[in-house]
Amino acid sequence: MAIPPVAVTWHTNSDGSVTPTWTSEAPFDEYSVSVDGGAPFLTGATTTQTWPGNVAHTAVVTPSAADATPATGTFTPTAPSGNNGVYDYLVNATSTPPASCVGMSFVHTWKSVEATEGVFDWSLIEADLTRAAALGKRAFLHLLWGYSPPWVEQQCPTVVVQWTAPFTGAHTTTIPITWTAAYLSRVKTAIAAFGAKYDGDPRVAHIAMALCGWQDDFQLPHPWAGWTSSAPPPNGCGPDVYTDAKLEAGCMQLIDAYAAAFVKTQKTMPYNTSGLSPNDWTVTNAVAQHAISKKFGIIFQENGLQASTSASKVAQLAALGASPGAGGYGWQQAAGGNSVAAMQAMFAAALAGKPKPLFVEVYSNDCANPQAASALAKLAAGL
Repeated sequence: MAIPPVAVTWHTNSDGSVTPTWTSEAPFDEYSVSVDGGAPFLTGATTTQTWPGNVAHTAVVTPSAADATPATGTFTPTAPSGNNGVYDYLVNATSTPPASCVGMSFVHTWKSVEATEGVFDWSLIEADLTRAAALGKRAFLHLLWGYSPPWVEQQCPTVVVQWTAPFTGAHTTTIPITWTAAYLSRVKTAIAAFGAKYDGDPRVAHIAMALCGWQDDFQLPHPWAGWTSSAPPPNGCGPDVYTDAKLEAGCMQLIDAYAAAFVKTQKTMPYNTSGLSPNDWTVTNAVAQHAISKKFGIIFQENGLQASTSASKVAQLAALGASPGAGGYGWQQAAGGNSVAAMQAMFAAALAGKPKPLFVEVYSNDCANPQAASALAKLAAGL
């Protein structure tokens, strides 16, 4: 006679994380547990492992017997989450977000938090978190690794990129080659410190996961022939010339580092391309699928996004699996200074997405535009 399935439920812990629990079946004191399709692990009648409480999970629990029947328990977060909604992006030091914004998005750089190797100064982030809390807002934190401190540039292969941006003209950018082992190991150490400081902090709603880009959306300064040149740095990449495989592998390493560092706080992968390859979207989609498998949210970032293109991108994200159960997805509205009509069209396209986004970052000068107030409020109400 087959041993019947155990009864599986989910317990919400005081820190907001969740843990599967079950009714034990005598005489068995060992159980196989698999969460979200992951590798099974053996445990006793209980487990102390936790999972983020703001995304859905499924646990399969089986008594350790040959004829035992597995049981499934699904956890679905309550909705709407206090973390979902509109975030005032690149908010300045004096402006106050409109009431329709649930939170504020702050951007910081590696060189501002670790100017000296191994010495972390979180004071600028703390000031932003204190300000957001005083206004009753949640924080969306962006920490950009591509803006590296001088000690990183001294220890890692580093290039000087002469390039021209479409809207802002000629630039000279000094940046480490972001897929080298030397660079990745130092970023992973910093990610671990970042997580040790802020994972589970109730003031923080989302962590935007910067990967191997210069900023946090995969972009690297381009066009520049040096990315594929074997000339020694700083004029080329020497033995570390760009390939799709190198960028993809480096990004996945950093995803795994974020997954280990941030267990309780929602992690979000900005979704765009590096600009270095004709296969950019293939690389980005492979990295995004890896992030989604780790229950990361996905936020589509593209300056110049228009309503006419947003529907196809929403469909692309949905096809990748960026659903609310996998951490959801968000959308960073196009660069500030849009016409009210353009914003209304883009907001409508976002809300029409299937699934629709859980969070949207809107550039601060658009949030501050009084003519856009009604469109912003309608967007917030629809999320």
